[in-house]
Amino acid sequence: MRIVVLGAGQVGSTLAELLVAEEHDVTVVDQDPQRLTELQSHMDIQTFCGSASHPSVLLDAGVNDADMLIAVTNSDEVNMIACQVAYSLYRTPQKIARVRAMPYLQAKGLFQNDALPIDVIISPEQLVCDDIRALIEYPDALQVMTFADDRVFGLGITLQADSLAQNKHPLDLPIVARGDGQVALIWREDRYIVPRGDDFRLQENDNVYIVTTRPLLQDFMNYFRPVTSDYERVIIAGGGNIGSRLAQALQANFHVKIIDHSPEHTDSLASTLTDAIVLLGEASDRDLLLNESIEKTDVFCAVTNAEEVNIMSAMLAKSLGAHKVMALVNNPSYLELMANQEIDTLISPRHATVSSILTYIRRGDVVKAQALTQGAEAIEAIAHGELSSSKIVGRRVSDIDWPTGVHLAAIIRRSETLFDISQQAIKASDHLILFIADKAQISETERLFQVGITYI
Repeated sequence: MRIVVLGAGQVGSTLAELLVAEEHDVTVVDQDPQRLTELQSHMDIQTFCGSASHPSVLLDAGVNDADMLIAVTNSDEVNMIACQVAYSLYRTPQKIARVRAMPYLQAKGLFQNDALPIDVIISPEQLVCDDIRALIEYPDALQVMTFADDRVFGLGITLQADSLAQNKHPLDLPIVARGDGQVALIWREDRYIVPRGDDFRLQENDNVYIVTTRPLLQDFMNYFRPVTSDYERVIIAGGGNIGSRLAQALQANFHVKIIDHSPEHTDSLASTLTDAIVLLGEASDRDLLLNESIEKTDVFCAVTNAEEVNIMSAMLAKSLGAHKVMALVNNPSYLELMANQEIDTLISPRHATVSSILTYIRRGDVVKAQALTQGAEAIEAIAHGELSSSKIVGRRVSDIDWPTGVHLAAIIRRSETLFDISQQAIKASDHLILFIADKAQISETERLFQVGITYI
């Protein structure tokens, strides 16, 4: 595809790198010539310097011939106007925009062709809020994913010492044995492993990705960890867009406290949060945390606008006895630096934003794509065609020549959700949940879902 990316910040740069690696034709527009030069020095891309919403700049960047426009500048207004210009003047087929401000997101009917013609709205703050909420609802999870309108849940979890799954073959786990779930992928010793072979055994500290239905998810998780109580007490550091949304989402089911250093923010929070305690102070104030019983806190979540404050306050909370700590971190250097430190979970808005866009750049009928760590990916794709025109329809799962490192974890067929699938023949309109260990195999996986006229 020919794709124009507006904005060469952390999200735009990451997207460009990913798209180039998948052999898309990419053009990046930004107002910073130095940033564009740096990108062009290590990527095979075209760049244009100028205002991303100006018609002449968009024309020079090739929007008139582009299949997709992705607007991820730091300005909501520039992103929205750029999509309007691309639609009105050049009829660009697909337009994706990052929009942060709640007044825009809450305005009914704003994002449609007779108003602002944007096909997909990406709200990083809402994505991060949803991710954190899922991690709090499922204690010890590394990542939570949903597929097929929430009929299938995927979850990453670290296999802990003395858990029921330790030294077991995945097929020996009762939920897998009776066909109610699968172990899809494992991260072990800096590489992904697809669990195959009679001699394979699960080991302590494996990061295991499992799939099952929602009612069975907690039971499946309990094979990989000691049985724990659900979280109850949550402290949120930061009352900005993310913190306020998170408190709003959690307050009905958890004991929530939220800390912010701004009297203006705390006054606003106190007027809107009916079941949460609002505290004025610094997230890194040791005495404040002790006074609020940090040692009895299940989750401390630092989501201020300052990454350094998030890191330091999360580390302080952990040292004072908080069970689990999370920190919002965007800088890739910080993410690498803190990967093996005291912070349990690092939340990256950049990763959440890029992951949410993956679905729309995948070839074939990909309904959903979810980025995992270290370049892996999970996708939901729909099978089309028939035996004569498809590489997969009408063929048993075990007979298909899947690319190396690709694992089919579930099939959703009308009202059925199937996990014991090796002898199943894939049918047209089946939704397939696949885990792909190496992003280099994504293009080959996409080709399996392409329907040809005379495929034999």
